[in-house]
Amino acid sequence: MAARLGFKGLGSVPEDFATAYAEARRLAVGAARPLAVTDDATVEPIPGGARVGGMPVTGELATRHLAGAGSASLVLLTLGPGVDDMLSRASAGGDALLAFLADGVASELAEFCVRSVDQGLRDERPGLRGGARISPGFGDLPLRLNAWLVDRLGGGEVGVSVRPDSFALVPRKTVTAIIAWKGHGQA
Repeated sequence: MAARLGFKGLGSVPEDFATAYAEARRLAVGAARPLAVTDDATVEPIPGGARVGGMPVTGELATRHLAGAGSASLVLLTLGPGVDDMLSRASAGGDALLAFLADGVASELAEFCVRSVDQGLRDERPGLRGGARISPGFGDLPLRLNAWLVDRLGGGEVGVSVRPDSFALVPRKTVTAIIAWKGHGQA
């Protein structure tokens, strides 16, 4: 957490920032309403990547992480609109440090939640090897995949949308991902 907040190498939040950090943590955790949606999809190899649930996913990252997989889990995780509202209030309140720390804490909370979903999916699939969780915007995986993932996973029904001009996720602390499964008895 300390590194995400700009305190890389320190291991923890410095004492001078402890009060502001505690308040940021209280605000972020209090505003978050984590919600995850998952679905399974078939994976078929295509030149330069794979077809996941019928959608071509191409590029170096897709090729590396989807090769040899027979299925994948699609993931949508959001902390909900309350976090966006809290971050807007913190920023509008003029306390730049609190707004910065709350944003970092909320990002770390979203990552913690998506890791928990990832682990749960792995626990449900003994005998399969789950690849790295890959998300649009990392490496050469295009952000436009957010639109497909949100649509496929019913994001509109849980309050998640995608900005058509940038493919950014709304609410801000929302994650989409693909986890490929390899091994005996591929799901």
